[in-house]
Amino acid sequence: MSKTHRHKRTAAPGEWASRNRSYVVTLGLISSALAFLLWKLQGADAHQWPVWKWALFYGCAALGVVFIGAGFFAGQGVVKRVATYTSLSWVTFPVRLLALPVQLVLSVFDRTR
Repeated sequence: MSKTHRHKRTAAPGEWASRNRSYVVTLGLISSALAFLLWKLQGADAHQWPVWKWALFYGCAALGVVFIGAGFFAGQGVVKRVATYTSLSWVTFPVRLLALPVQLVLSVFDRTR
């Protein structure tokens, strides 16, 4: 008897750069931008920051890196779950609008795959 093997299906052309993927990447970019903004607003006296500012800075930066990494390298199912878990009705509407240009950029990479 031969065993049937289940192979992961690769994304079809045009499917990789989905709305969910661009949404997750945009969340990562926004989170990283918040960390950068906190760094710029505090100036050169970072060694004098209270602990909560360091936690906020590193939390935003790490969350941004995780979202960007998941957006670029995770499978379609994982990206869909992350997008579903992070979306809250009307709050995500501005982020989804910001994700449209990101989707256009990702679609360029999708054509080269």
